[in-house]
Amino acid sequence: MGLNRLSRTGLAKKPFYVKSTGLNLWSVEELCFFLSSNLPLIDSEIAGTRLTRWLTEEFRLTALALRMEKAAAADRSSLSGFLMPLFSDTGYFTAPMLKKLSASLKSLEAAPAHVRYLKKADALTDNRLFGEAMEYYRRAEETADPGDRAFLARTAHNRGVAAARMLEYDEAMKEFRKALELSGSREDLKTYLTALRITKPADKYAAEAEEAGADDGLIREIDEEIFRAMEKKFPLPDSPAEVIPHLREEFHRESGT
Repeated sequence: MGLNRLSRTGLAKKPFYVKSTGLNLWSVEELCFFLSSNLPLIDSEIAGTRLTRWLTEEFRLTALALRMEKAAAADRSSLSGFLMPLFSDTGYFTAPMLKKLSASLKSLEAAPAHVRYLKKADALTDNRLFGEAMEYYRRAEETADPGDRAFLARTAHNRGVAAARMLEYDEAMKEFRKALELSGSREDLKTYLTALRITKPADKYAAEAEEAGADDGLIREIDEEIFRAMEKKFPLPDSPAEVIPHLREEFHRESGT
């Protein structure tokens, strides 16, 4: 699916503005694509009378708008009831896709608050809205069961990814370390050591890797993945170790450290 698909209903004179992302949507197809790709971002600001009024005023989809409003009146908590008529009537989705969307919406509605907060934070990160994402990562952590170490580790890891994408590398390292302490998993160890390998001096990386009990196989795996990731960015060196100085120079240049 893509936004360049021909619109059956034409383009709106006035777009539908999505405040959470700053996007203007100009067609029903764009609307369907955005909503289906960002289900965790859908809230009352999007799923309400402002949307049905837009469908009526811009596209004269009065009957559809009335069905959506009727579903919302019957169950104000049901995103599925409100949105599925839109997804079904516009002809944008195949039957299997509609079935999957319905299941995803119902699953999201049934999820506890901390899970919904994490999904929303991840969706905001995907849309490069990092400041807003950090707020929802905080909410996810605060509303989760303190004993759910796996969920808290995932939240810390994902918050670390968002911090890294904001070039806040020290904060990212802190979150990756936190995820590792919570889960003790090999994957979280790998993430933490990879970030350390890229951003810190070799002696600090070696000491941390030894202290964490990283085996030779994991060390090789980290070097090889960094090497492959950087092949397109720098002239091909003779070994993975030669990539690190180039990568570290870029890190300091971008972060101003």
